[in-house]
Amino acid sequence: MVSARSDPGDFDRNDFDDIYSRYFEDLIAARDIAADPSGWARTEAPRDLAPPAPAIRGSLAHYVVDNRSLIAWAKEPLLALLSRWDRSAYSYDEVTITPSISTAALAVLLRLRASGTTRILFETPAYYATIEQANALGIQTRLLATHFDDAYRWEPAAMAAAAGPDCACWLSQPRYALGDNQRPADIMDLLHALPSGSSVVVDETSDQNWPSVLGPIRVEGNTAPLIKIRGLVKPLGLNGLRLAAIMHPVSDRAAFQELQWLVGGALDAYSLAAGMQLAEVEDLYPSMLAAARSSIARRRRRLAMTARRAPIHLSSMDNGYLGTMELEWANGDGGVAKRRRLLEFCRNEKMPVTLGSAMLFARDRRRERVRLNYFMPMGELEYSVRALRRFLTGS
Repeated sequence: MVSARSDPGDFDRNDFDDIYSRYFEDLIAARDIAADPSGWARTEAPRDLAPPAPAIRGSLAHYVVDNRSLIAWAKEPLLALLSRWDRSAYSYDEVTITPSISTAALAVLLRLRASGTTRILFETPAYYATIEQANALGIQTRLLATHFDDAYRWEPAAMAAAAGPDCACWLSQPRYALGDNQRPADIMDLLHALPSGSSVVVDETSDQNWPSVLGPIRVEGNTAPLIKIRGLVKPLGLNGLRLAAIMHPVSDRAAFQELQWLVGGALDAYSLAAGMQLAEVEDLYPSMLAAARSSIARRRRRLAMTARRAPIHLSSMDNGYLGTMELEWANGDGGVAKRRRLLEFCRNEKMPVTLGSAMLFARDRRRERVRLNYFMPMGELEYSVRALRRFLTGS
């Protein structure tokens, strides 16, 4: 797991692996789990989110890559879907299809490095995996701290000043572990404020809004370049279908299509065909997003009722499916001992958790964070909130 490269006082060490091995590994290995609010293994989605089931005749014998026009037969419907989603037309060479968000992120990082980017400034909270990828490629990384008391807001001018030349600013939409939307005006201000040689990347892995919030933003004139990464079925909780997209300037298409060979961007034939069929059915995809969005909104309301009158704050979940439960420490003093008691409690409750340091929240001694995956079974989410309410209030 990644260690933050920033001011030492801003971030705690990411100790996810230590916590996992000490408190939860044996429980998970024995499948002795009562609830897994932060997890990925047993996610569920509403029944009406069933994707098309294409008939694959012989194509499983081959693999395909979005290089030149090799997948034009499937890519054109996906481009039309993205254009409707963003209310802005995409040409063939403005999008590269990849099998996953991680593959897309790696391709973007390689492209940034090749174009002269030496540093990346990550807005926090943040996905740890992309930062590890950047460090593995020899790119310097820095974390931009955001704080609860400021509603986790970042200022475009401050971010641009912290970035400087030859630096990329990496954001998430919706904001990771917060579930709120970026402000389009902030993105535009940042694009205008960055010096020459810098760029902006937005990871839109779990964007469920239709139309998308940032879709209308198109780079023109002297603004910094903008690259976006989006999961096509990830926002629906469908991890089995492997399909993502990089939206980039036309001038980057030659580089991105060749990078697919380097990063292992071979596309699963079934996922590609299913995505194409999903895109071709009028209004199917937006209705699936709306169903997912509605389901998560209902779940969040139920959890808020369960957490009422307890020192627990649930992130907004205006968008996306990954949020946070913030536990307010009594007397505003967290400390190592309280954190250890929390982990021991969670172990006794057979409830693995992912805490704030693993989500790259800036240090805050007044609260601890627990990640919530709103696609986990509702009973497990409610169990977790009730248990943590008991831990905090003693009742």
